[in-house]
Amino acid sequence: MMAGLPAPAPFPPPSIRLHVAPAEWAACLEGWLMLATSYLRLSSVDFQKTITEHGDGVMIFLASYVHEHSSQPAASLLDSTASKSLHKTVYFLCHRVLSLSNIPPVLLQCRFLAELGRTFQGVSSLKTLLSSVWTNNSDDLEKDAQSVKNALIKKLDFGATKAVEEDLKVITPLLFLCPASANFFAIGSDLFDSLTTVFPSVSEEAQQAITAFSYILLTSLISIPKPNISLLSDHLYSLKVNAKLFQSQKKPSLLVSLASNTPMIHRLGSMNASESDPDQEGPSFSRDLSAGLLEFQTQPTFGKKKSKSKGKGKAHAAATDALDTVHIHRMSMITQIQDLFPDLGSGFIAKLFDEYNEDVEQVTAHLLDESLPPHLANADRSEQLESAIHEPHQPASILDPRSTPPLSRRNKFDNDEFDNLAVDASRLHIGKSDADLTADDLISAPTNNKAAILAALAAFDADDDERDDTYDDTDVGGTVDTSVDTADRPDPSSAPVDNSAERLLYTTWKSDASVFARDYGTRHSVRRSNLKQQTGWTDEALEGWAIMLTREPARQRVLERRFGDLWRGEQRVVVRTAWRDEEEGDGSDSTARGGHRGRGGRGGFRGRGGNVAGPPDDKGTQRARRGKEVRGSNRRDGRAKKMARGMGP
Repeated sequence: MMAGLPAPAPFPPPSIRLHVAPAEWAACLEGWLMLATSYLRLSSVDFQKTITEHGDGVMIFLASYVHEHSSQPAASLLDSTASKSLHKTVYFLCHRVLSLSNIPPVLLQCRFLAELGRTFQGVSSLKTLLSSVWTNNSDDLEKDAQSVKNALIKKLDFGATKAVEEDLKVITPLLFLCPASANFFAIGSDLFDSLTTVFPSVSEEAQQAITAFSYILLTSLISIPKPNISLLSDHLYSLKVNAKLFQSQKKPSLLVSLASNTPMIHRLGSMNASESDPDQEGPSFSRDLSAGLLEFQTQPTFGKKKSKSKGKGKAHAAATDALDTVHIHRMSMITQIQDLFPDLGSGFIAKLFDEYNEDVEQVTAHLLDESLPPHLANADRSEQLESAIHEPHQPASILDPRSTPPLSRRNKFDNDEFDNLAVDASRLHIGKSDADLTADDLISAPTNNKAAILAALAAFDADDDERDDTYDDTDVGGTVDTSVDTADRPDPSSAPVDNSAERLLYTTWKSDASVFARDYGTRHSVRRSNLKQQTGWTDEALEGWAIMLTREPARQRVLERRFGDLWRGEQRVVVRTAWRDEEEGDGSDSTARGGHRGRGGRGGFRGRGGNVAGPPDDKGTQRARRGKEVRGSNRRDGRAKKMARGMGP
């Protein structure tokens, strides 16, 4: 029989399983099931000899099967009767191989045992099996565990948080099922120091994995027959120091997460209640540690509580039932439990939430303590939610994706007689309705149209327009030239300008610009008060004037030319006072009086001349204009009268 048992083929990865036809895959499952059953039927001696001499193929199959089922959801692989039978048979085969006195080295690895615990976590005998394997092969397993521990510390120090998160999720089931292995990982402070350091800077998923891993390590110290309270207190003290440091920096800490998201305080309290020997130091230490963790307990940060329904919503029965079956908040909590217990089905976890009022901490604590009620302890732990297994046919609802409806054109002619096809056919035409109409037809149109046009023309006032201001600023047509400077109406531009304030400001600024500073002392100084009193300006106006002056160099030059020489007692240019003939221009006063009195020349005493069209600011021009007005020139007024009578220009 031994020679007739071939080695089973390795369990393929998903990349190969997707290309296998369903019929061929069913045949593969039947073949693996037959071979595994045949190996289990061997006697103890034959089985030991077969595994020792020809068991490489069996070990490869077991390792590949456990690896693929630990990394894939159970519902996707256990979807048929044959796959479920093979799953059970593979566990029996692993149990028999691990119960041998000489276990193959391929299976004496922490990763395989962890994947085995993740794959068959719901089996009640698995915890005893792993504990016995660790106890009987502690030397080999501790060497492998030390290498795994060193690799974790190295990855944490180098910041490979994603790889650390995957490794923690793989190794956590072994630590949970075998407290002796967790106790080995808890020895030393290097691992906890690395976990505490990187905790604030990793993602929320990585923080969940680190929290679950640390919780199992710490609780393993009180799960062994003789609790190691001293090591537990050392770890918690170190975590407490780091937590206070991170709290001052407003960063999340590992201890706060342990106290808030795990039943750590509950476990310490339950140990105090169950401890009966008062001479041991465990109760006193653990009681102090439990009380010390209360100050770090906050609201749970992982997962969300289910919001209470207010009884509102549309009456879509099917859609509402589907949403109630798998609510988004409940699925979040189910996923949180499945991170710690991957083998549990979503339906079984939903029953736990119904039993413990949606409390994640109580569900986790009862699962760890294996203190579930009988109706839940004997239930199917791989049960899935019905909505996850098959989706019932639901009527179309708002949840179904729909395509965007085409856009519809809208205008003001919607629902008119043309839109409703109620218009008379005689009113329909192509092109212009009066295409044959000529000018003669328009002229000979009925008198009603002509009367309407004439009435509109009569009502139209051609002169009803805004005032014509074309000649307002021109010296024609009786207008008054406001630019003429007369005795009764002086020219505003020629009025003297009061520059005393600006002169005072400029001279003050030149002498001491700090008077215009914007500080409190300057505003309450004596010089500022005198300056405000002399100018009548406010502090804001004085300071703004100084700021704008510093920003405008051109204005500084103007003020320098205007006021610069008046106060220094000096004159830059000395003007000649002697008369020079070449200095007089064409418009000078002496030339206007006439030429020289030479022979044959014009001139003589013809009176003082003047030019009324000269510059307005010239004194001769102003004098000539006044003389012209005194003599009573009526040319402007006469032209205005002529224009008023309707006569032409």
